[in-house]
Amino acid sequence: MDNAQTKFAPGNVVDVKGHGRATVLEAVIDSPGHQHHGRCHIRYHEDGTTYWARPKLLRRMRPAARRVLVARHTHAYRDAMVHNVDRPDVCLEIGCHEGLTTNMISNRAAYVAGIDTAPEVVAIAAARHPHLSFRQMDGLDTAATAGLAPAGRAFSLVCIDISGKAPLDLICEMVRAQAAAFPAARLIVKNEELYDALVALEQQQQPGAGQEAQQQQPQPAPAAVQTPEQAAAAAAAEAAAAARGRAGAVRLAQLLGPELLAECELFRHQFRPPRLQPSERWTQKQLQHQQQPAAVEAAS
Repeated sequence: MDNAQTKFAPGNVVDVKGHGRATVLEAVIDSPGHQHHGRCHIRYHEDGTTYWARPKLLRRMRPAARRVLVARHTHAYRDAMVHNVDRPDVCLEIGCHEGLTTNMISNRAAYVAGIDTAPEVVAIAAARHPHLSFRQMDGLDTAATAGLAPAGRAFSLVCIDISGKAPLDLICEMVRAQAAAFPAARLIVKNEELYDALVALEQQQQPGAGQEAQQQQPQPAPAAVQTPEQAAAAAAAEAAAAARGRAGAVRLAQLLGPELLAECELFRHQFRPPRLQPSERWTQKQLQHQQQPAAVEAAS
């Protein structure tokens, strides 16, 4: 039996292509004479019905275990939504910009509204996605944002993207406001400083936890060859982020409060380098030749 059929175990949360989320009740049946051979038993979250599904239609999800899920970059932020937005969800995105992510959420949720403080981007979002609701509004005005939910419903998920480089004080104020205004809602937050501070706090509380979690992640594709200057700049940026994270970790309990801080979880996302254009591939080959001339000459 191939890997696609053996990777699902009872209790796994899966996304069923075209049908929403479900929980695996029984792993793939491997008995040739069984009525449901080659399928696994699932229960849909939306209505509780069960079904014997083909594994190729299922994708394993990694839903957050805690209330506040923090991502560092846009790709991770959107990937976190893939794993956490479900069909029954009523969503609010704060910092919708031109509506690309809001539209992505709409493909998975029952309802989504997007808000932004910049009128020009709200106008662009409304023009590009006329089937969605966009408003010029401050996310801290929770009394107004609560009114954007459908009648008789409350937001079950609040996504916050008020610039990934927003100061720690501002992003924590926004998280606190949403957590208080929508006590039953989950939060997905994109912010570099908050992410780095949580990483530093995790390492302080459990030395080695960061390395262990990193080892559990799938290994990324090999990075493109860097010049010494690029490598030095990357190392400096990483060191600066770590230092900023350590400084932020000291302030997190004060900014978020101990209870909300305990509900935060990191969304760890592995990036793959983008595919190189033909001209860039040639540049990489030249750089490799300069760095390893002997090996290249021997190979030729």
